[in-house]
Amino acid sequence: MSSRTYVDLGAQFKVQERLTFSANVNNLFDVAPPLSTAGPIHYDAIGTYFSVGARLKF
Repeated sequence: MSSRTYVDLGAQFKVQERLTFSANVNNLFDVAPPLSTAGPIHYDAIGTYFSVGARLKF
């Protein structure tokens, strides 16, 4: 089985003392997982995906 490198990227921006925005990219370069008979239990088969969020502290 050949080696693979997965690159994830994330950032948070504190806008105010109580407000923070975040963004993440998983598998930035869309590296395909190895073929496996065990299924996706050991590898993330989705490919590249994004998430964004906001946190407001009360």
